[in-house]
Amino acid sequence: MMKQKIKYNLLRTSIYTVLLLVLLNVTSSLSSAKKVINSLENFLPTNNEVFPWEKNEPAILYEQRQLYEYINGGAEIFHEYGFNRVLTQSYMYNDELIIVDIYEMENTKAAFGIYSIQRDPNMPTLDFGDDCTQSDFHVAFWQDCFYVVIIGDKSDITTKKILINFAQSISKHIGKTSMQPEIIDHLPKHNILPGSAGYLKGLLGLNTQLYLGQKNILGINGDKVEGAFAIYQINNDKAHLLLIRYPDLKEANAKASLVKEFFSKKYESNSQYNHSIFIDSKGLQYSILVINNFLYIFFRSTSFDLIQKVIKQKNYSFEN
Repeated sequence: MMKQKIKYNLLRTSIYTVLLLVLLNVTSSLSSAKKVINSLENFLPTNNEVFPWEKNEPAILYEQRQLYEYINGGAEIFHEYGFNRVLTQSYMYNDELIIVDIYEMENTKAAFGIYSIQRDPNMPTLDFGDDCTQSDFHVAFWQDCFYVVIIGDKSDITTKKILINFAQSISKHIGKTSMQPEIIDHLPKHNILPGSAGYLKGLLGLNTQLYLGQKNILGINGDKVEGAFAIYQINNDKAHLLLIRYPDLKEANAKASLVKEFFSKKYESNSQYNHSIFIDSKGLQYSILVINNFLYIFFRSTSFDLIQKVIKQKNYSFEN
């Protein structure tokens, strides 16, 4: 009987110990989650900063795979670039609503990348954050490792000014700034359309610029192989450019061959200065070349002369 009582006491003690450890772990996790929410909430405008607008409900945090619950159709590309979490907060004034989304990305490259594929070069730019654009209903900017979107439900001048006020407040709270990914510096600098340069880390980002099939034939992975894109313009002529950096010349040439094969199945081929170009049904031109370990893909170009002028900035001539 005495042995059974001792055994029972030991079992009860073990159960209590396990329950205590579970409780401590849950408490620690809740505390950690609360710290994450609080850290992002610190960037939100206070009610005093945006008076008479007020937070109308608690902020909601979506982490990792939870992003599909918030933006199901667009979550995958965020994960491709490197998504950590997003905090969303709504503000109300009378019957008007403003929603603030603060996306925390894995690093500054990811933040710039997701911003760069979302923006339109034709949008007006604003002078805060690391870069900022405004449309009729929203203001979006990237700063450090954050991508921020502020959305209103009206497009009048007053609402636009309010959205700017929100954005400036958030930018000030974030404080820290950063630089664009280094590969952007390898794009030819002259005749580039302001606000058109962007960063590529994978297939989904690539497909927002140029569709090359369902397979990642360029091998872009954001690690040893990353890319940039931009639009070039001289007068009424425009040309789009993808710039992909490979570890060596051999791999760059191999990928160039794959792209030429893809284009040859879709477009008519022609030649200029002993260089193959491809022409689509609208008369737009496509061209592929390799310089050192960089692959240049020009597409939807209205002029081969424009392609020449852009590439000559890299001391390369099609006539050579």
